[in-house]
Amino acid sequence: MSTHDESHDVHLQQLTAADRQVRRTRRAEAVRQRQRVALLNLMATSMAEFGISHAELIAARRAIGERAGNKAPESEMHDLHEDEPDD
Repeated sequence: MSTHDESHDVHLQQLTAADRQVRRTRRAEAVRQRQRVALLNLMATSMAEFGISHAELIAARRAIGERAGNKAPESEMHDLHEDEPDD
């Protein structure tokens, strides 16, 4: 096999490896998105089942942030539905 052929084979292997990595990354992101949707559904179902209000959820998130010592910015904590009654 000539040096040119070997170089071509190495380049082809690199492209194939890069393609596999891109596909793995896409699959991992798709899994992460499905898990996120499943978690949100579980949270919503659990909140309804246990009568947890949106205000309680916000308070719990705030408490977690404070315990971790990194209070989230107010913009992140702003409740867009503040004027609506809690369930």
